[in-house]
Amino acid sequence: MTGAFWKYYVDLTKFNLAISVILAVVIGPFGGIFLFLTGGMVLSLIAYSVFHANEYYLYYNLGLTKMRLVVANKLIAYLPQESFLPRDIKVRNLISMVFQMGRSRIKFFIRPV
Repeated sequence: MTGAFWKYYVDLTKFNLAISVILAVVIGPFGGIFLFLTGGMVLSLIAYSVFHANEYYLYYNLGLTKMRLVVANKLIAYLPQESFLPRDIKVRNLISMVFQMGRSRIKFFIRPV
């Protein structure tokens, strides 16, 4: 299951990088970097929906909705890097702790009441 989230994240990041590089040539390098860090993900979601629309059926068959994929993508983007994690925890292990099979809650990011 975490492989599906990871593949979706990598695919969107490829689109984001391509769009940002193309616009960096047009507007300049700072505009491309700014777009990559801010609005590029929205443009990559649109591009992915246009060019890879049939792949959402694959994710749906795995039990993942489009909304859950998008939310997971944003959460993976905000996961801490390995240098900030304890020594025995890697980012891949953290992803599997956060996104479990079945009807899961994202317990790691929710503050206890």
